[in-house]
Amino acid sequence: SSPSLVIHSSNEWAEAHLEDDLEQVKETLLQEVVKMTSLDEEMVSHCSLHRWRYAKVVEPANQPYLLDTQLQLASCGDWCRDGRVEAAFHSAKQLALQLNELS
Repeated sequence: SSPSLVIHSSNEWAEAHLEDDLEQVKETLLQEVVKMTSLDEEMVSHCSLHRWRYAKVVEPANQPYLLDTQLQLASCGDWCRDGRVEAAFHSAKQLALQLNELS
């Protein structure tokens, strides 16, 4: 019943601070959120940080999804385009539309 926030930094900022102390990175990001939102820091009951070291795809597949109708295998994800969460959504949507057309 409590509100939740998920905060993402830019890729550039994350890469620049990838090896910094985890607690310091968490505190820096929290302070930025407090400044941007006027959130009362005392209201924060839980705060965690995850470093997605391997989330950015180096070489995307450059197609919206992979589909082998003969083997009945399909795959989709952010790695198909550019490694962003929006790309994962669009990849899944395009694959679902294609699968609907085939059925």
